Amino acid sequence: MRLRIYITGVFIVVTGLSVWGGNGDTTLILKKTLRGGLSPKSVVHNGNGLFFAQNMMYNHTISVYDQHYNLRKTISDRVKLSEFGYADKNGSYRGAPVECAFSPDGKYAYVSNYFMEGEGYSNPGCDECYGKDFDESYIYKINTSSLAIESVFPAGSVPKYVSVTPDGKKLLVSNWSSGDISIIDLNTEKLIKKVNAGRFPRGISIDSESKYAYIAIMGSTIIKRLNLTDYSSEKFCDIGKGPRHLCIDSKDSVLYVSLNSDGDIAAIRIKDRAVRKLHIGGTPRSMTIGNDDRYLYVVNYSSAQITKVDLKSFSVVEKAETAKNPIGITYDERNNEVWVACYSGCLMVYEDLDQPETKYTLAEYFNFGPAVDDLFSGITRIFPDKTAASNPASGSENILKSSTTVALKTEKKKEAEAKEIKEVKTEKVIVSSGGNYFAITGSFKNEANAKRQVDNLKKKGYACEVIDNSNGFHYAAVGGFNSKEEATEALSTLKSKENLEAWVWQKK
Repeated sequence: MRLRIYITGVFIVVTGLSVWGGNGDTTLILKKTLRGGLSPKSVVHNGNGLFFAQNMMYNHTISVYDQHYNLRKTISDRVKLSEFGYADKNGSYRGAPVECAFSPDGKYAYVSNYFMEGEGYSNPGCDECYGKDFDESYIYKINTSSLAIESVFPAGSVPKYVSVTPDGKKLLVSNWSSGDISIIDLNTEKLIKKVNAGRFPRGISIDSESKYAYIAIMGSTIIKRLNLTDYSSEKFCDIGKGPRHLCIDSKDSVLYVSLNSDGDIAAIRIKDRAVRKLHIGGTPRSMTIGNDDRYLYVVNYSSAQITKVDLKSFSVVEKAETAKNPIGITYDERNNEVWVACYSGCLMVYEDLDQPETKYTLAEYFNFGPAVDDLFSGITRIFPDKTAASNPASGSENILKSSTTVALKTEKKKEAEAKEIKEVKTEKVIVSSGGNYFAITGSFKNEANAKRQVDNLKKKGYACEVIDNSNGFHYAAVGGFNSKEEATEALSTLKSKENLEAWVWQKK
């Protein structure tokens, strides 16, 4: 059931969903749950197959995994600051990793530390602390080849979100307690400027040309825009309670924000600041865009779920359960996987089996009439006069015409498609013995998705078939086997070789 309500020019969609989305189909499949020494506040992919999970003060570590779910290294947050040029800082110090951002080439990771523990640090900030008198903390620069901390440089008090400009020249840090943004020159690793932001700045998103940064001020209802040339800032939009995380699409046309207090996701058209909202509930926190701007994946902290939002229709299409307190999320475009950091002590990896066409005209992509502008048709502009003056192209750019085709596929996916198809092994990994016990690797409302899973497993040498159960679902089933023991043995193979979560089912 979908309810549409018009309020003061803002279009809100409320969906009542339980396990899967509006079309009843389940496409997010749990592939792996990683545990052991984890209390992750965030997880971030470097684009080259490495995932950094920041374990904050509960474990004082950064856990680095590869795309095959292997733990590559556990990096301690303990450092000797004197070894990094701080002669007056004797002894060892501990940080508390919060968030991570990578250089554009993925070679370096920049990790923020909530506060420092050690001699000289006796006045740390906190989540309720606000002011300029609290201790400053540090950013760690980590080489993603050696997985060693190469340098350390200061930010503000309780640095949280970090973001590297796409040109690789600057690092922006939102300092929660000191209420400002540190702008750091990555060539010299020196502070360029601190810009006042307001009470509790959090998320940062930077446009593709490294001209503007958008800052979510979580202790308010606003998003600020920071000019990265002259470092002036302005109130960009008054959006709602608790703006936390920001994502910008690849065309710099729409900014998405999670509203932690309101339970909403908002889409803001950048050229004129028109707003559209979608209620998803469950205190939405971190987000990531996947499938070439097609889907937005959001973690819901209080309801222990991922919400998958179709950005073509701007609607919820699926909700998947997670462990308690999901708080971080990242996307691996090479494997079409979503990694979720759960504060309760694990990383969960989901494969999204839905891989739609990724080439649209702008009209088709947003599915709202003759042009992308219609996504926001009938919505009052937030600052119409100011925006029209500052953005003269707002009503005239030809790129927004329906005849324009936008190729959304990234270069990495083009390269992947160009690779030769590997020869399929003929040796059978698991064969059927004709029995009634099966290892079920997925349950699907949509038969096509079940067939896709089956075809993938068949290519790898598994005896696999689609079985329809009595409740209208399609099982991707490996087997059958003559006994429950044989099916259980197959589960072990599927988990170890394919990283698939499965269960035993007996066909009646």
